[in-house]
Amino acid sequence: MNNIELITTVAAAFVGALGSGIAGWADSHESFDWRIFMGTVWRAIFAAMIFMSTFQAANLTGWQIYVAAFLGGAGVDAVGNRIQGGISTKDTVADKLKELENKIAELIKERSKSPG
Repeated sequence: MNNIELITTVAAAFVGALGSGIAGWADSHESFDWRIFMGTVWRAIFAAMIFMSTFQAANLTGWQIYVAAFLGGAGVDAVGNRIQGGISTKDTVADKLKELENKIAELIKERSKSPG
């Protein structure tokens, strides 16, 4: 693989990840926020680095390289977005435990009030 093919493969992975992020934003019907979109940019850079280091050993030719890099970049963004969403949810484990603790306290109060 020569330098031009390497650069275009990296660009295809980068564009694939950015395209996935833009499609996700368009699907969310929310106003555009650069701070949120920066996660996609970082995942696109990560995808480009992955494909830069692995595609030299791939046994693909011509257009197959670019399609695989584009789809791989989109996949890196999609998986990264799922992981980020799972980690940064509004309901953290500590919040859930506090909620459960409050429910248990309410049940104990109710049981102590009822004759029995």
